[in-house]
Amino acid sequence: MEPYDSIEGYEIPLGDEDHFWDPTKATENQPGSWDPNPDDEPDGIEESNEGSKRGDRKKGKTRKYRFSEDRAIKLVRRSMEHTMVLHSLYVHRRLTINQIHQMYFSEANPFKIRSSIRKLTELGLLERKRIFGLAQSLADARTYHYQLSQLGLRIYALACMRVNMLHEDPDLPKQHFLHSDLAIRAQGEHHFMLQSFLSECIGLLWDNQMYLPSSEWRRYLYLNAQDEANYRPDWILFKPNSYFTSLVEENRVGEDILSVPVQSRTQQDKEILAGHYQPIVSIECDTGAMRAERLQEKAIRIKDEKRYIPKCTAILVGDASLGEESHKKRFQESKVRVRNVGNAVKTAIENELIQDELIFLVSRQSILAGTTFQYIQHSGDFFGLFPDLEAHLSLKFPRSIPMSMKEWKNLRLDRGLPDYAFYDKETGNTIAVFIAYPGWLNPHIKVNHLLERTEDYVECIMFYPQEAHFTMDTHHVLSPRLKYAALDKWRSGEQTFYSRNMDRSGERWEVKP
Repeated sequence: MEPYDSIEGYEIPLGDEDHFWDPTKATENQPGSWDPNPDDEPDGIEESNEGSKRGDRKKGKTRKYRFSEDRAIKLVRRSMEHTMVLHSLYVHRRLTINQIHQMYFSEANPFKIRSSIRKLTELGLLERKRIFGLAQSLADARTYHYQLSQLGLRIYALACMRVNMLHEDPDLPKQHFLHSDLAIRAQGEHHFMLQSFLSECIGLLWDNQMYLPSSEWRRYLYLNAQDEANYRPDWILFKPNSYFTSLVEENRVGEDILSVPVQSRTQQDKEILAGHYQPIVSIECDTGAMRAERLQEKAIRIKDEKRYIPKCTAILVGDASLGEESHKKRFQESKVRVRNVGNAVKTAIENELIQDELIFLVSRQSILAGTTFQYIQHSGDFFGLFPDLEAHLSLKFPRSIPMSMKEWKNLRLDRGLPDYAFYDKETGNTIAVFIAYPGWLNPHIKVNHLLERTEDYVECIMFYPQEAHFTMDTHHVLSPRLKYAALDKWRSGEQTFYSRNMDRSGERWEVKP
């Protein structure tokens, strides 16, 4: 049976004006549980049961909401905020208010989003809980996590999705994911870390009117020639496209094909997926528990499936404290972890990285979100950040001639070549220039490859857009023949080079002539 083109005009089989539910009768363990005081205060502020602060309500007395399903459906359809809150929890399963706001509403008044979440919670469409073990280690201990209730999932399906039936008969293919499908189970820390990253990264894209679908691997399988899903990332980001953009702008985001379970997708759904949903980045989340051997196995699996997956894989290494300033030591430990993860990937697939057959972005959350955003914004081409670099190099080295491919072969190098290379007549040195960006692993592997195979007269320069970019990056090469530069300083007339050194106090940067 084909789904309806629009749910408008479709007779909802459940609910009329005489069919009510009473959220106050729900218990804490039942779907649709209702809290008498749903997040009237911002995250991090304890709630009070004192009735004097709630008008004339007495202590312990709760409000009762009596809404028919039809009215709830109309309420959701009328409000972009209500729709996107329900959609965010249907896609991401469990989020905090701040994550929902940052991901889809960062330019909106936060109180408006809190009001929407409060209203949906009062109606029994959302469940909320404090996950104390997770919160005490990674976030504010008072932070609430929200997820769809059984009732909220039902209303979302009827109000926002293109369904012609709800999944109530176990013998029929399900038209939407079930409440049990959205459970987190034992992956709380991993999920929180991943969603914290996604909220920042997707928020940057949506702020720039770049609307893109995203999903976990179960909703979009990377199938090889044998229809096997041998690679299953934690998350997938797709290229922004006009089809999905129209769904967002017309408040029809619930019609996203990824919202429909794989086994229930029609031929038309599959054609839309093939025509408009092109994966651009696979996301892996590393909580620090995976050994180097396991990381190498995962990198090899990516290499084996590279024909069927995006060219770019981003590996998120958590900041440990996810932004809390009191965890300075763990912050430094995460930087070491980034280097170890990058070295494990290099060991497994160095050749693919040198030849840019695969692109790896490996960094902490605070850096990786911006790098992933730039990668998607420039369609996988970081050169868009350096449009005038060659002109500045010509001014700095006026007595130079470009290096030819034949000359590189004479140096026994035919792969991993620099982005710009020339022979400096004044010094007699060969200058190899690589463009770089924080968290981008490939340039570091290329520089190391070149330095290991050339003599002292070959020098390397890694160019970053800004000075802050190379000082915050995690570096994999330490050599006196490697210098760093920031294009923004060159544009202002300060053609400065920097060297990176290590001593007992840690990393030290010095200006070089």
